Amino acid sequence: MENSGIDFFKIENHFKETEHIPSIPVFENHRKEVPMFTIAIPTYKRADYLKEALDSAINQATDIPYEIIVVDNNPERNDETELLMMKYTDNQYVSYYKNAENIGLVSNWNRLYLLSRTEWVIMLHDDDILLYDFIDFHYKILNYLPDSSIIYPSYYTSRSPKCIKDNIRYKKLSIDDFIFGNIIGPPLGMMFKRQDFIALGGFSQDSYPSIDEEVYLRAICANLNCYKIISSSKAMYRIEVNVSIKPQTIIGFIANGQKVSNLILQTKKGLSKILYKEALKTNDVIQLNKFINMTNFVSPELKRHLLELKRYESKISKILYAFLNVWERAVYRFKCSNINSAKQ
Repeated sequence: MENSGIDFFKIENHFKETEHIPSIPVFENHRKEVPMFTIAIPTYKRADYLKEALDSAINQATDIPYEIIVVDNNPERNDETELLMMKYTDNQYVSYYKNAENIGLVSNWNRLYLLSRTEWVIMLHDDDILLYDFIDFHYKILNYLPDSSIIYPSYYTSRSPKCIKDNIRYKKLSIDDFIFGNIIGPPLGMMFKRQDFIALGGFSQDSYPSIDEEVYLRAICANLNCYKIISSSKAMYRIEVNVSIKPQTIIGFIANGQKVSNLILQTKKGLSKILYKEALKTNDVIQLNKFINMTNFVSPELKRHLLELKRYESKISKILYAFLNVWERAVYRFKCSNINSAKQ
């Protein structure tokens, strides 16, 4: 499945690109027995937010053993981040590494999985937060879904209220779920079996800025069991300081989203293919407007791009999008299953 240099079926070793650059263990605290989980935090010059993220990882209300690693992509020594981390040296399960060189965002994400030693790796960005019961809750989910390779949790954003649900549902994801966009969102709290992630080849710089979505799709194409959990929010995604709201990054997301949609479109036939192709013209406009609403500011670049996308939109595409989007949501909900044995 190829388009513009991105192949969502192709598995390549993206770890080797920076394997010659070591990560220096500033301090390591490992449990005697290897636990089930590692909460892995990539960071770069955000000590103020990092403290909140790290404390949320430390303060999990659980008896389940786990470890925490922080991988710092700023090679400067004795900087603000290192001074902060030195306050955690006595914590029995926190380890801190500094890359000898800046290896870039994507390679630093990959380094999390190489430095972890547990079966499962939970990814936590340095400006996000896990709620106190994250591990306990998802441990029960894993017991219910023992064939899982990836678990995508429910989260809320810094601009939206925490979602509270009485029941827990899950959906085994398929490629078709992504026809109208990335239904997962960021990899906040993403729980990935370490060996499966390494076998997939890791995150790819070639898919920037849709690094996470490309891995989601590659995992599905590799027949890994990927589950989206629909439950009360168990993590918080901070929007305000995110690189994702920069104009060029947003335009990159839209362009990659179009490529993904077109790839999925190739699997459809006849009238269905024609209808979805038309509806996607409106979907592009809607996706860009979602990003614009996140930024609270319309840059000249985004305004021009929005006008360009609207040139291809029509009344027919709007009607078809409205109908097919409702249809896709209904199918998605129908295919969700209940988890009755786990309690929130």
